[in-house]
Amino acid sequence: SEGNIVPFLEHSNGRAMPSWRGHGGMIQAMAVVGTKYLVSFSIQMGHGNPDAAVIWSLEQAGVPLYRKDFWDPNQRNIFKKQLHRMDDICGISVQGNHILLADKYGDRVVAVTVEEDEEGSFLELHGYANIGRRYYDGEGFHGRMAMSKSKYGIVAMEISPTALIFPIQGCSTHENLDRRDGNRRKFDDDYQNREEDDYECLKEKRAARGIAVGKIEWPLWGGNKPTRKKKRLEYFLDVSPDDDSDGLGRGGPVQLAMRGRNVVAGFTNGTLAKILLPEEFEERMSSLSSNHLVSCSNLSSCEWHIPILECADD
Repeated sequence: SEGNIVPFLEHSNGRAMPSWRGHGGMIQAMAVVGTKYLVSFSIQMGHGNPDAAVIWSLEQAGVPLYRKDFWDPNQRNIFKKQLHRMDDICGISVQGNHILLADKYGDRVVAVTVEEDEEGSFLELHGYANIGRRYYDGEGFHGRMAMSKSKYGIVAMEISPTALIFPIQGCSTHENLDRRDGNRRKFDDDYQNREEDDYECLKEKRAARGIAVGKIEWPLWGGNKPTRKKKRLEYFLDVSPDDDSDGLGRGGPVQLAMRGRNVVAGFTNGTLAKILLPEEFEERMSSLSSNHLVSCSNLSSCEWHIPILECADD
Protein backbone atom coordinates (compact mmCIF):
# COMPACT_ATOMS: atom_id res chain seq x y z
CA SER A 1 0.00 0.00 0.00
CA GLU A 2 3.06 2.29 0.33
CA GLY A 3 4.10 1.87 -3.29
CA ASN A 4 6.92 -0.61 -2.70
CA ILE A 5 7.70 -3.54 -5.00
CA VAL A 6 8.93 -6.67 -3.23
CA PRO A 7 10.76 -9.16 -5.53
CA PHE A 8 11.15 -12.84 -4.68
CA LEU A 9 13.68 -15.35 -5.99
CA GLU A 10 12.50 -18.67 -7.37
CA HIS A 11 13.58 -21.82 -5.51
CA SER A 12 14.47 -19.81 -2.41
CA ASN A 13 11.54 -20.85 -0.21
CA GLY A 14 9.81 -17.54 -0.84
CA ARG A 15 12.62 -15.44 0.55
CA ALA A 16 12.14 -11.77 -0.27
CA MET A 17 14.80 -9.44 -1.66
CA PRO A 18 15.09 -5.75 -0.67
CA SER A 19 12.10 -3.61 -1.68
CA TRP A 20 12.14 -1.40 -4.74
CA ARG A 21 11.09 2.10 -3.71
CA GLY A 22 10.05 4.75 -6.19
CA HIS A 23 6.27 5.16 -5.96
CA GLY A 24 4.36 7.24 -3.44
CA GLY A 25 1.02 5.48 -3.94
CA MET A 26 -0.42 1.98 -4.18
CA ILE A 27 0.82 -0.19 -7.07
CA GLN A 28 -2.10 -0.83 -9.43
CA ALA A 29 -0.48 -2.65 -12.36
CA MET A 30 2.87 -4.09 -13.47
CA ALA A 31 4.28 -5.64 -16.64
CA VAL A 32 7.58 -7.24 -17.61
CA VAL A 33 8.68 -5.59 -20.87
CA GLY A 34 11.14 -7.68 -22.86
CA THR A 35 14.04 -8.95 -20.76
CA LYS A 36 15.28 -5.57 -19.58
CA TYR A 37 12.43 -3.70 -17.91
CA LEU A 38 9.58 -3.83 -15.43
CA VAL A 39 6.96 -1.09 -15.79
CA SER A 40 4.73 -0.28 -12.82
CA PHE A 41 1.72 2.03 -12.48
CA SER A 42 0.58 3.47 -9.14
CA ILE A 43 -2.51 5.33 -7.92
CA GLN A 44 -3.05 8.07 -5.37
CA MET A 45 -4.31 7.04 -1.96
CA GLY A 46 -7.89 8.06 -1.19
CA HIS A 47 -9.37 9.11 -4.54
CA GLY A 48 -7.46 6.47 -6.56
CA ASN A 49 -6.46 8.68 -9.50
CA PRO A 50 -3.34 7.53 -11.42
CA ASP A 51 -0.18 8.79 -9.75
CA ALA A 52 2.88 7.72 -11.76
CA ALA A 53 4.50 5.11 -13.99
CA VAL A 54 8.06 3.91 -13.37
CA ILE A 55 10.41 1.90 -15.61
CA TRP A 56 12.68 -0.35 -13.54
CA SER A 57 15.82 -2.12 -14.69
CA LEU A 58 15.77 -5.92 -14.52
CA GLU A 59 19.46 -6.09 -15.30
CA GLN A 60 20.25 -3.91 -12.27
CA ALA A 61 17.37 -5.01 -10.09
CA GLY A 62 15.55 -2.21 -8.33
CA VAL A 63 17.14 0.69 -10.22
CA PRO A 64 14.45 3.15 -11.48
CA LEU A 65 15.32 4.35 -14.97
CA TYR A 66 12.40 6.65 -15.75
CA ARG A 67 9.35 8.14 -14.05
CA LYS A 68 6.24 9.60 -15.70
CA ASP A 69 3.96 11.57 -13.38
CA PHE A 70 0.21 11.64 -13.93
CA TRP A 71 -0.45 13.80 -10.87
CA ASP A 72 1.21 17.01 -9.64
CA PRO A 73 1.27 17.06 -5.82
CA ASN A 74 2.80 20.55 -5.81
CA GLN A 75 -0.08 22.14 -7.70
CA ARG A 76 -2.22 24.07 -5.20
CA ASN A 77 -5.33 24.09 -7.38
CA ILE A 78 -6.99 20.69 -6.90
CA PHE A 79 -8.58 20.87 -10.36
CA LYS A 80 -5.18 21.27 -12.04
CA LYS A 81 -3.32 18.48 -10.27
CA GLN A 82 -4.14 15.84 -12.90
CA LEU A 83 -1.62 15.98 -15.75
CA HIS A 84 -3.02 13.29 -18.06
CA ARG A 85 -6.36 11.79 -19.08
CA MET A 86 -5.48 8.40 -17.60
CA ASP A 87 -8.27 7.06 -15.39
CA ASP A 88 -8.82 3.98 -13.24
CA ILE A 89 -6.50 1.26 -14.64
CA CYS A 90 -8.08 -2.19 -14.50
CA GLY A 91 -5.90 -4.24 -16.85
CA ILE A 92 -2.56 -4.42 -18.63
CA SER A 93 -1.18 -6.46 -21.55
CA VAL A 94 2.29 -6.48 -23.08
CA GLN A 95 3.95 -7.64 -26.31
CA GLY A 96 7.56 -6.69 -26.94
CA ASN A 97 7.85 -3.01 -26.04
CA HIS A 98 4.10 -2.41 -26.59
CA ILE A 99 1.77 -1.99 -23.61
CA LEU A 100 -2.02 -1.90 -23.84
CA LEU A 101 -3.90 -0.64 -20.78
CA ALA A 102 -7.58 -0.94 -19.96
CA ASP A 103 -8.71 2.09 -18.00
CA LYS A 104 -11.90 4.02 -17.24
CA TYR A 105 -13.24 0.87 -15.52
CA GLY A 106 -12.76 -1.19 -18.69
CA ASP A 107 -14.45 1.25 -21.06
CA ARG A 108 -11.29 2.53 -22.76
CA VAL A 109 -7.93 1.28 -23.99
CA VAL A 110 -4.67 3.24 -23.80
CA ALA A 111 -1.68 2.54 -26.06
CA VAL A 112 1.78 2.94 -24.50
CA THR A 113 5.26 1.92 -25.64
CA VAL A 114 8.65 1.70 -23.93
CA GLU A 115 11.12 3.59 -26.11
CA GLU A 116 14.87 4.09 -26.01
CA ASP A 117 17.08 6.96 -27.14
CA GLU A 118 20.58 8.23 -26.41
CA GLU A 119 19.41 9.45 -22.97
CA GLY A 120 17.92 6.10 -21.95
CA SER A 121 14.48 4.50 -21.78
CA PHE A 122 11.16 6.33 -21.50
CA LEU A 123 7.39 5.78 -21.77
CA GLU A 124 5.53 7.13 -24.78
CA LEU A 125 1.76 7.50 -24.29
CA HIS A 126 0.26 7.38 -27.79
CA GLY A 127 -3.46 7.87 -27.22
CA TYR A 128 -6.86 6.71 -26.02
CA ALA A 129 -9.82 4.92 -27.60
CA ASN A 130 -13.26 4.61 -25.99
CA ILE A 131 -15.19 1.36 -26.15
CA GLY A 132 -18.52 3.05 -25.40
CA ARG A 133 -20.22 0.77 -22.87
CA ARG A 134 -20.81 3.40 -20.19
CA TYR A 135 -23.56 5.87 -21.04
CA TYR A 136 -22.92 7.98 -17.96
CA ASP A 137 -20.22 8.13 -15.27
CA GLY A 138 -22.40 6.62 -12.56
CA GLU A 139 -22.53 3.09 -13.96
CA GLY A 140 -20.04 0.27 -14.31
CA PHE A 141 -17.10 0.21 -11.94
CA HIS A 142 -15.62 -3.25 -12.57
CA GLY A 143 -13.62 -3.88 -15.71
CA ARG A 144 -10.96 -6.51 -16.38
CA MET A 145 -8.34 -7.44 -18.96
CA ALA A 146 -6.61 -10.74 -19.70
CA MET A 147 -3.83 -11.42 -22.20
CA SER A 148 -2.46 -14.32 -24.18
CA LYS A 149 1.27 -14.99 -24.20
CA SER A 150 2.22 -12.68 -27.01
CA LYS A 151 -0.54 -11.21 -29.16
CA TYR A 152 -3.94 -10.36 -27.72
CA GLY A 153 -5.60 -8.60 -24.82
CA ILE A 154 -9.28 -9.10 -23.96
CA VAL A 155 -11.29 -6.38 -22.19
CA ALA A 156 -14.59 -7.01 -20.40
CA MET A 157 -16.86 -5.03 -18.09
CA GLU A 158 -19.56 -5.86 -15.58
CA ILE A 159 -22.34 -3.97 -17.39
CA SER A 160 -21.94 -5.76 -20.74
CA PRO A 161 -21.78 -9.44 -21.76
CA THR A 162 -19.50 -8.52 -24.70
CA ALA A 163 -15.70 -8.77 -24.35
CA LEU A 164 -13.51 -7.24 -27.07
CA ILE A 165 -10.24 -8.77 -28.32
CA PHE A 166 -7.46 -6.28 -29.12
CA PRO A 167 -4.07 -6.76 -30.76
CA ILE A 168 -1.44 -5.56 -28.31
CA GLN A 169 1.02 -4.55 -31.01
CA GLY A 170 -0.13 -2.02 -33.59
CA CYS A 171 -2.59 -0.08 -31.43
CA SER A 172 -0.11 2.76 -30.96
CA THR A 173 -0.26 3.66 -34.67
CA HIS A 174 -3.98 3.06 -35.23
CA GLU A 175 -5.93 5.94 -36.75
CA ASN A 176 -8.78 5.55 -34.23
CA LEU A 177 -6.62 6.69 -31.30
CA ASP A 178 -7.43 10.06 -29.77
CA ARG A 179 -3.94 11.45 -29.28
CA ARG A 180 -4.96 14.51 -27.28
CA ASP A 181 -3.83 14.54 -23.67
CA GLY A 182 -3.82 16.73 -20.60
CA ASN A 183 -6.03 17.41 -17.61
CA ARG A 184 -9.14 15.22 -17.81
CA ARG A 185 -11.44 18.17 -17.08
CA LYS A 186 -10.57 19.62 -20.50
CA PHE A 187 -12.30 16.68 -22.17
CA ASP A 188 -15.39 16.33 -19.95
CA ASP A 189 -17.53 18.31 -22.39
CA ASP A 190 -16.43 16.40 -25.49
CA TYR A 191 -19.83 14.84 -26.09
CA GLN A 192 -22.09 17.42 -24.49
CA ASN A 193 -24.26 19.71 -26.60
CA ARG A 194 -24.14 17.23 -29.47
CA GLU A 195 -27.07 15.31 -30.91
CA GLU A 196 -27.43 11.70 -29.75
CA ASP A 197 -27.62 10.50 -33.35
CA ASP A 198 -24.55 12.50 -34.40
CA TYR A 199 -22.52 9.93 -36.37
CA GLU A 200 -19.14 11.51 -35.62
CA CYS A 201 -19.97 11.70 -31.92
CA LEU A 202 -20.98 8.03 -31.86
CA LYS A 203 -17.84 7.10 -33.80
CA GLU A 204 -15.64 8.82 -31.21
CA LYS A 205 -17.50 7.20 -28.32
CA ARG A 206 -16.90 3.74 -29.84
CA ALA A 207 -13.51 4.27 -31.50
CA ALA A 208 -11.92 1.24 -29.81
CA ARG A 209 -14.38 -1.12 -31.49
CA GLY A 210 -12.67 -0.33 -34.79
CA ILE A 211 -9.32 -1.41 -33.30
CA ALA A 212 -10.63 -4.71 -31.94
CA VAL A 213 -10.05 -7.86 -34.01
CA GLY A 214 -12.76 -9.97 -32.42
CA LYS A 215 -15.32 -10.22 -29.64
CA ILE A 216 -16.79 -12.73 -27.21
CA GLU A 217 -20.48 -12.80 -26.30
CA TRP A 218 -20.87 -14.25 -22.82
CA PRO A 219 -24.25 -15.41 -21.52
CA LEU A 220 -25.43 -13.12 -18.72
CA TRP A 221 -24.01 -14.27 -15.38
CA GLY A 222 -22.33 -17.11 -17.26
CA GLY A 223 -25.69 -18.66 -18.13
CA ASN A 224 -26.76 -18.83 -14.49
CA LYS A 225 -29.01 -15.79 -14.13
CA PRO A 226 -30.01 -15.19 -10.51
CA THR A 227 -33.62 -15.07 -9.43
CA ARG A 228 -34.49 -11.47 -8.72
CA LYS A 229 -37.38 -9.66 -7.18
CA LYS A 230 -39.39 -7.26 -9.28
CA LYS A 231 -39.50 -3.61 -8.43
CA ARG A 232 -42.84 -2.11 -7.62
CA LEU A 233 -44.73 -1.39 -10.83
CA GLU A 234 -44.49 2.28 -11.71
CA TYR A 235 -47.43 3.97 -13.37
CA PHE A 236 -45.37 5.05 -16.37
CA LEU A 237 -43.86 1.59 -17.02
CA ASP A 238 -45.57 -1.36 -18.68
CA VAL A 239 -43.30 -3.97 -17.05
CA SER A 240 -41.70 -4.01 -13.61
CA PRO A 241 -37.89 -3.99 -13.93
CA ASP A 242 -35.71 -6.33 -11.92
CA ASP A 243 -34.58 -5.19 -8.50
CA ASP A 244 -30.79 -4.93 -8.73
CA SER A 245 -30.22 -4.09 -5.07
CA ASP A 246 -28.76 -7.59 -4.55
CA GLY A 247 -25.38 -6.29 -5.74
CA LEU A 248 -25.04 -8.80 -8.58
CA GLY A 249 -24.86 -6.10 -11.25
CA ARG A 250 -25.93 -6.51 -14.84
CA GLY A 251 -24.40 -9.88 -15.65
CA GLY A 252 -21.13 -9.07 -17.40
CA PRO A 253 -17.74 -10.59 -16.41
CA VAL A 254 -15.88 -9.17 -13.42
CA GLN A 255 -12.80 -11.41 -13.80
CA LEU A 256 -10.96 -12.81 -16.84
CA ALA A 257 -8.17 -15.31 -17.45
CA MET A 258 -6.71 -16.42 -20.79
CA ARG A 259 -4.38 -19.21 -21.85
CA GLY A 260 -3.95 -19.88 -25.55
CA ARG A 261 -7.45 -20.05 -27.07
CA ASN A 262 -9.09 -20.71 -23.72
CA VAL A 263 -10.79 -17.76 -22.03
CA VAL A 264 -12.46 -18.07 -18.62
CA ALA A 265 -14.74 -15.41 -17.13
CA GLY A 266 -15.89 -15.04 -13.54
CA PHE A 267 -19.23 -13.46 -12.62
CA THR A 268 -20.68 -11.78 -9.53
CA ASN A 269 -22.87 -14.78 -8.66
CA GLY A 270 -19.87 -17.12 -8.44
CA THR A 271 -20.31 -18.65 -11.90
CA LEU A 272 -17.30 -19.48 -14.11
CA ALA A 273 -17.75 -19.77 -17.88
CA LYS A 274 -15.22 -20.91 -20.49
CA ILE A 275 -15.06 -20.12 -24.21
CA LEU A 276 -12.68 -21.55 -26.83
CA LEU A 277 -11.56 -18.92 -29.34
CA PRO A 278 -11.33 -19.70 -33.09
CA GLU A 279 -8.11 -21.24 -34.43
CA GLU A 280 -6.88 -17.88 -35.73
CA PHE A 281 -6.16 -16.94 -32.11
CA GLU A 282 -4.04 -20.04 -31.50
CA GLU A 283 -0.65 -19.40 -29.89
CA ARG A 284 2.38 -21.27 -31.23
CA MET A 285 3.48 -21.82 -27.66
CA SER A 286 1.00 -21.43 -24.83
CA SER A 287 2.04 -19.49 -21.76
CA LEU A 288 2.77 -21.34 -18.54
CA SER A 289 0.02 -19.46 -16.73
CA SER A 290 -2.83 -17.07 -17.42
CA ASN A 291 -1.98 -13.35 -17.60
CA HIS A 292 1.69 -14.18 -18.23
CA LEU A 293 4.17 -11.33 -17.54
CA VAL A 294 1.52 -8.94 -16.15
CA SER A 295 -0.42 -8.25 -12.97
CA CYS A 296 -3.21 -5.82 -12.16
CA SER A 297 -5.22 -5.25 -8.99
CA ASN A 298 -8.79 -4.04 -8.67
CA LEU A 299 -8.56 -3.24 -4.96
CA SER A 300 -10.06 0.18 -4.34
CA SER A 301 -7.62 2.64 -2.80
CA CYS A 302 -10.28 3.68 -0.26
CA GLU A 303 -10.90 0.17 1.13
CA TRP A 304 -10.95 0.20 4.92
CA HIS A 305 -8.61 -2.81 5.04
CA ILE A 306 -5.54 -3.18 2.83
CA PRO A 307 -3.71 -6.52 2.93
CA ILE A 308 -0.14 -6.20 4.18
CA LEU A 309 2.61 -8.48 2.91
CA GLU A 310 4.81 -9.49 5.84
CA CYS A 311 8.24 -11.07 5.47
CA ALA A 312 10.02 -12.76 8.33
CA ASP A 313 13.34 -11.21 9.32
CA ASP A 314 16.48 -13.30 9.24
